[in-house]
Amino acid sequence: MTNKTLVSLLLGMTLVLAGGFAWSADAGDELDPKLKARVSEYWNATVARDWATTYRLEMKYRDNADPQDPMTYYKEKQLNSRFRVAMVDRIEQKDDQATAKISASEIKAVGGAAFQIPRFIESHWQRFEGDWYQVDWAFYIPEALLKIIEEEKAAKAAQTAAAEAAACQANPQACAPPPKDTAAPIQEDRGSQ
Repeated sequence: MTNKTLVSLLLGMTLVLAGGFAWSADAGDELDPKLKARVSEYWNATVARDWATTYRLEMKYRDNADPQDPMTYYKEKQLNSRFRVAMVDRIEQKDDQATAKISASEIKAVGGAAFQIPRFIESHWQRFEGDWYQVDWAFYIPEALLKIIEEEKAAKAAQTAAAEAAACQANPQACAPPPKDTAAPIQEDRGSQ
């Protein structure tokens, strides 16, 4: 990906993310309203660094056999990524499972400077006893971005092939295949043994 394309993409993401938390038109009417509310509440709490709310909305802390101490959870969360904004792009629900696609802006501190980095998150949810809980989340690369990357690779490969073809036209000897060895191999006389 060229620097110009990357800068344009990052600038566009920054402008989109500056708008705040919103639901996409893709979020269909068939979704459980409780799911929409819980996903919204979780990611708003993540941006606000409200760890008591995120703790309450995560599935792994419903495990009565091995619950994690809330204070340990809060300390761990303080060390994790810090998001400036998060927007729910789309939610897909199938029975008691759901996946939310989130566009976010992560703040990274390097030395004395802080930078906003566009991030795309896939958040997995599960219904348990009538309520929705987040199971886990991970960063992902959206299909549109993968398509841009592939188009950039193809354009670069085409430029390289065109440059090589032009170089061969300018100097055909540089591109000529090496000469083949035409000498016949020596064969032993096997009949006298």
